[in-house]
Amino acid sequence: NVVKMMEPDYREKFEEKWEEMKQKLTSFEFEMEYLTGRGKVEPGLISVALVLSPQGNFDGAVLLGINLSKVKEEEKKRLIEERLANMGLLASKLSHELRNVLGAMSNSIYFLGQTLKDNDGKIKRYLEILGQQVDMGTHLVASILDFARPQEPAFYPVSLNQVIQQALEQVPLTQEVEVAMSLDPNLPSISGDAHLLMQVFINLISNSCQAMP
Repeated sequence: NVVKMMEPDYREKFEEKWEEMKQKLTSFEFEMEYLTGRGKVEPGLISVALVLSPQGNFDGAVLLGINLSKVKEEEKKRLIEERLANMGLLASKLSHELRNVLGAMSNSIYFLGQTLKDNDGKIKRYLEILGQQVDMGTHLVASILDFARPQEPAFYPVSLNQVIQQALEQVPLTQEVEVAMSLDPNLPSISGDAHLLMQVFINLISNSCQAMP
C-alpha cells in the first residue's frame, strides 16, 4: 500500500532500498513524494525499522510515514532568507565601491568645470550631462543600500506637496524637460514615511524623464 501511494519515479528506488535492507539487514529512511487521499502530491519521509527473528534473520519491518510539507516550507523560507541576506551583503559591498567611483568622478567634473574657460560652452554642457548621470548613479546606489538595509516604515504626518517638491529637486533634469507643477495648497497631510514616499516619487519622475523621446 505504501508503494502504491508513491509517485511512480520513487517506487523503483524504494523497492531497491527494501531489497538492500533485507540483504544487509540495515534500517533506512526514504524521502519521496506521495499522492494523498485528496489527490494532492506532497513530500514525505518513510522511516523503515528492521525487525529480526531470534535467529538474526530478516523477519519484517516497521514503517513510519511522516508528512514533510511544513518542514519543506520552512526550509524554503530559510533558503530564501539566506539568499536575501547574501544579496543584501553583496549589494552593500557593491554600493560602497560604486560610491567611491562616483565620488571621484564628481570631484573630477567639478575640477574641470572650475578650470575651463567661460567660452568652452560645448564642453561645459557635456560636463553638465556627465554630472547629471553621476547624480543618477548616486541615487541608484542609495536605492541599492536601501535594499541592503530594509527599514520598517515610520508613520507620521507628511505633506505630499513638500515630498513631491523635494523629490523633484533631487532628480537631475535635462534642458529638454520642462516641469509644470499643479499642487493643491489645501491638500491635508497624510500618515506615511516621508523618506520612502520621496523615493517613490523620485523613481516615478526619473522613469518619466527617461521615457521621453
